[in-house]
Amino acid sequence: MKIGIITFWTSKDNYGQILQCWALQQYLKKMGHNPYLIRYDYTPVPVILWYKRVLKILLVYPVIKKLLKLSRRKEEKTKLLELSKKNEQRKFDDFKSENLNVSSHVYYNLKQLRDNPPDADCYMTGSDQTWAQMVDIKDNWAYFLAFGREDIPRIAYAPSFARDIYPKKLIPQLGELLSKYKAISVREKSGVGICKQAGYKAEHVLDPTFLLSKEDYINLLGLKHNPSHKIFLYSMNVEKPNEIQWDKLKSFSNAHNKEIVCTVGSGLCPGFEIYGDSIQYKYPTIKEWIEEIWNPDLVVTTSFHGIVFSIIMGTPFVYVPLKGIRGKGNSRIIEILQDMGMEERMLCLEGYGKTMMISIDWKRAKQKLSLLVENSKNFLINETALVH
Repeated sequence: MKIGIITFWTSKDNYGQILQCWALQQYLKKMGHNPYLIRYDYTPVPVILWYKRVLKILLVYPVIKKLLKLSRRKEEKTKLLELSKKNEQRKFDDFKSENLNVSSHVYYNLKQLRDNPPDADCYMTGSDQTWAQMVDIKDNWAYFLAFGREDIPRIAYAPSFARDIYPKKLIPQLGELLSKYKAISVREKSGVGICKQAGYKAEHVLDPTFLLSKEDYINLLGLKHNPSHKIFLYSMNVEKPNEIQWDKLKSFSNAHNKEIVCTVGSGLCPGFEIYGDSIQYKYPTIKEWIEEIWNPDLVVTTSFHGIVFSIIMGTPFVYVPLKGIRGKGNSRIIEILQDMGMEERMLCLEGYGKTMMISIDWKRAKQKLSLLVENSKNFLINETALVH
């Protein structure tokens, strides 16, 4: 069966985004289907009225403050250009061109999808935070498969709303969009509640990256295991070192004679090298990134997929929850840790040493995971079988 999947795919440094897209295709291929990515690349462009900006500067901000702000912007622009060059080492475009089946052309808005809908026997909303795109913007309806013939079945596999509560005023519109689906599953339990509020039943399933086993990743990507006594820090959505108790991590690494290797990623803020020159920074390819998680003694991360791959590869890890607006994503990580019985892997106030004193019961965690994986696979097996 030909399955057209819509999900996120354009990142240059978000490993989880690309891997969830790839993993879903790989598993559907194992089932005997012909999946491909519908390359939807909608980017909203804010309309800024220049005279309002000028008026605000003149009436509200002191000139000197504005000059300082412009200076900071110039500095950040320079850092972003440097980051863009370093991102080339990750070779995401090469991975996508070599490993993903994709639509023949790119769609940039909903109208283009409706005027020339991609050919498929079934449409699927893939995973990632696709349903975090608010439905009051019409072009975001693409993530709810609001295009193509009405008789083509639509399935949602593990999209995330990236929130616990959906805006009440948007619930009727959300319900209308969900009405087009033959079957709905979501990545978080909170998403089940949001769908229920909109009038539709949804199943709770795992992120697509869990559909493949450790052996699948090793064999499909040709991974090499070279154990090292290092700490791998995968830092996402971090602006300042103290947000991850950096001093305590350095003290822990020094006390245990472990070098820190860091890979930064962008999310709600750019992935700059914020931890100084005393550690090694790497910009690995997707294959190398999984090896970086597999090989060290410890992974420290703020990332959902950093945790996911630590669990898959069986590497001890510490999850560092964030605060403020960037901490809104904590619940999805805490939920998976609770499902695995691994809540103690969250960094405590006493620091890394205290957290690491609690050993991981990998046997129990794998048993819990296998049941959740089986349920997730059964959703795809059963729902795609009914499409035929």
